Amino acid sequence: MPDPSGPALNEIDPDGLLALVPLPPLDPGWRDAILKAIAWAMGRIDRIDYEEGSSEVSQIKKSGIVNKLRAGFTKKNKGKKCKDWADYTEVGMKFGPAEFISDLRNGTAHFVGSANGDVLIDTYSRVPCKITAELTVRNVTSLRSFLYHLFPESWNIKDGGLPFSNWPQSFHWEETFNCEE
Repeated sequence: MPDPSGPALNEIDPDGLLALVPLPPLDPGWRDAILKAIAWAMGRIDRIDYEEGSSEVSQIKKSGIVNKLRAGFTKKNKGKKCKDWADYTEVGMKFGPAEFISDLRNGTAHFVGSANGDVLIDTYSRVPCKITAELTVRNVTSLRSFLYHLFPESWNIKDGGLPFSNWPQSFHWEETFNCEE
């Protein structure tokens, strides 16, 4: 039975060409990532939004890049009462090969490069003092991101649906933070 947390193979590869690609036994998150990368290389993926409960969100939540987003949100609101906490939006985050390798030890699959994130406060509770917020991380994969600064004028591929075109991905979930009343 297909994994309900991600698109079925026929959704990312309607011609069934990826079924011909033999893959070794892998963690489902890595297997999905490899299949989607192949589909992206073939121009079969346009945009994907990953929601709470998907293997992709489970992976990204454990990553160092999300730890940076959480730390920035809590630092911005440190010492404030719950009712005074503010959203943390349009946060640009860089994530290089060293962080990627470091996260591999934790079994976390994610992108390398940069991302944009938001922490939007949904509700707060006085007892116990907690803030519930929606976290979002956005990343765009493109051939340019792999070959950044290498003949940049040559890689002007912007439209989805073309081999190695832009592939916007967003990850959404909720988390709870402790605060003071």
